[in-house]
Amino acid sequence: MFVMVERAVRQVDIEPEARSLGFIMLKPLGTTEPFRSEIIKQISSIGSIEAIRPHTLTRTEASALYSLSGHDEEGNPLPHFHAIVNYLTGKQIELLLVSGGRNLITEIDKLIGQWQPENTHTGQMRHLLIEYGVQYMMDVDTPEGSNKYCYDNLVHSSDSQESANREMRIWFSEEEIKGAFGK
Repeated sequence: MFVMVERAVRQVDIEPEARSLGFIMLKPLGTTEPFRSEIIKQISSIGSIEAIRPHTLTRTEASALYSLSGHDEEGNPLPHFHAIVNYLTGKQIELLLVSGGRNLITEIDKLIGQWQPENTHTGQMRHLLIEYGVQYMMDVDTPEGSNKYCYDNLVHSSDSQESANREMRIWFSEEEIKGAFGK
C-alpha cells in the first residue's frame, strides 16, 4: 500500500532542478511512540515526506538493504550482519520517501546522529533512546568473543544519493517513485 502524505507537515518549496530524493526506514522501535512523532517532526523540518508505507520486513529485503554495509573488504559477512537481519525480519517497519534540497542526505544524517546512540547529542533522533532509557543493545557472538551490538537505533537512512536510489527501489516501483517526486 502506497500512502501519500497529507500536507499537514511543512512542505519545503524547492526548485525542481535542486530537488533530491531520500529514503528513510523507521526500525521497529522507531515506529512506536513517542519516537515516531518526533522523527516525523524532525524530518519534516528539512524536507517533505512524500509517502509513508507500513511494512513487515522480509529476510530477503533486510539482506538487500544491508548487503553493501554488511560485508568486509573481502566480501565476508560482518558478525553483526546476521544479527541485524535476524532482528529486523518479520518486524513492522515504516518506509518513507522524502524530497528536499541538494543537501538532503547530509541534513538527514545530521538530524539522525551517529550510528551508536551513546555518541549522539540532544536533539538528534537516535539520542531519544538515551533520553528515554530504552535498551537497544544485544550480544553478538564473534570469533573474538561476545560483543555488544546496537540492533535498533530507531532509523536507517541512506548514506548517499546512490544508496537512496538503490534502497528505495527495494520497496517502491519506478511509478511510485516518479509519482512521489515527479511534481
